[in-house]
Amino acid sequence: MRNFILISTILITGWVQAQTAAMQALVDDLNEKTGVVLEAWIEDAPVSMGRAGTLYAGRIAWVEANNNIVSQKGHEVIVKVVIDENQQITSETAYWVNTLPEPLKPVAADAFILGRTAAAANNPKRPFTAAEVESFANTQWRATAGNTAALAIKDFKVENFDSNTVRISGLFHDVATNTRQRHAFFVTLVDPNAAATGANVKFERIVEQ
Repeated sequence: MRNFILISTILITGWVQAQTAAMQALVDDLNEKTGVVLEAWIEDAPVSMGRAGTLYAGRIAWVEANNNIVSQKGHEVIVKVVIDENQQITSETAYWVNTLPEPLKPVAADAFILGRTAAAANNPKRPFTAAEVESFANTQWRATAGNTAALAIKDFKVENFDSNTVRISGLFHDVATNTRQRHAFFVTLVDPNAAATGANVKFERIVEQ
């Protein structure tokens, strides 16, 4: 009986070490994001879950910096352990739950209105950069009633919605009240290769309930 307990203890210890090693690989990925992640670590060691006894749940934490402001983040992890007929671990893999942590997500391409194509060798119709979309959005906002003298949008964000449309958001300056209001808009070029002015532009406010 003692030998059985000893063997079981050794196996369990080995499995925990394997799961921790798998999680450590994810910690190492975060720690490679120097300049954003100050330090990452295993916050909750893996514990058994599921019915087959091969899944383990844990949590990784890290501290990240943004414009001299630091915040602590955390993300759940599941480890899959594969065991052979001799109760020996053959592989262990750790997975982020639901989505990647923000520091590990691919950097979004600086390309918007993706429907723009090269119409001719001497007249390339490339996508807009984020800076160009921001400048364009400021122009469109200042064209709205009463906002000719509006200050530039703050906290500006842009993302592709479809090949001809981007979704923009931010704090827009309302001249009449001299306040900033958070708005979101769809900006669409009816013809993505035509001018970003006049009737070719649809500037639609998004109202979400």
